[in-house]
Amino acid sequence: MVKKWKSLLVLMCLIWTIFGMFTFWHVGYQYIGKSYFDSENFQHEIDNFTAELGPLVINVPNAEDLKDKIEVTQSEIEEHRNYYGTLGQQIDNIKAQYEQRIQEAVDANATELKAKLETERDNKIKDITTNFEDDEHVRKKILAGEEALIDQYIKAAQGEAKNFKKAYDYWSYELTNSETGKTYRAGNISESSAYKIKYTERNPLYVGNISENLRDTFYRTENYVNVDNLYETAEYTGVLTISKKAVQSLGVMQDYSRFHRNQYIFFLCVAH
Repeated sequence: MVKKWKSLLVLMCLIWTIFGMFTFWHVGYQYIGKSYFDSENFQHEIDNFTAELGPLVINVPNAEDLKDKIEVTQSEIEEHRNYYGTLGQQIDNIKAQYEQRIQEAVDANATELKAKLETERDNKIKDITTNFEDDEHVRKKILAGEEALIDQYIKAAQGEAKNFKKAYDYWSYELTNSETGKTYRAGNISESSAYKIKYTERNPLYVGNISENLRDTFYRTENYVNVDNLYETAEYTGVLTISKKAVQSLGVMQDYSRFHRNQYIFFLCVAH
């Protein structure tokens, strides 16, 4: 009986040792010699913050400037022209759309309605026919559609900027555009910091002008905008910081406390 218990105890110790080694190998790297600000979660937060800080706050594009970058290519014209099929197919489709409605107007002796429907049909056929005859006619349509998408993006970015500032209000910064000299500030960078990043001329902060979270705005209709043509980056020098006081804020404190609690549990497990 005693021998059986000893074997069971040895087995339990072996399992605990293997579990400890597994935990050390797969989890320990996150906690050994690190603070919360070295953690993957926080580094991911920095990436998200700096990626959206540009297009939503400090490098916000102007709608007219974006529209000036639009380039309608011949391939886009051909794609738009044939989006719904050949000229004949599109004309047949338009006629089919109106055929029943016109017949119903005839049956109801609704002369004015019949004339109105026929005019709509003929105008659409004329427009489609012009699409296949005049590149400039198509280009203007594409341009109008892309400009409308840019307006939608600017509106969406303005709304997203409010959410962004609220979500990251514990960050303070003083950043200067290296080209224009314009400085953007938020919070108080002189407060005692728990975390700080300095950007210099040799190691500047690069930010874009288009939000990755809102890129789908440019592809929501049959029209689309080539975002690569709109994208620009700018360089900034200065400071990003989280004050010790801000660490106590609810949003930061939850992740901060969770990291150090898990770190304590890990070392406790390894020690035993």
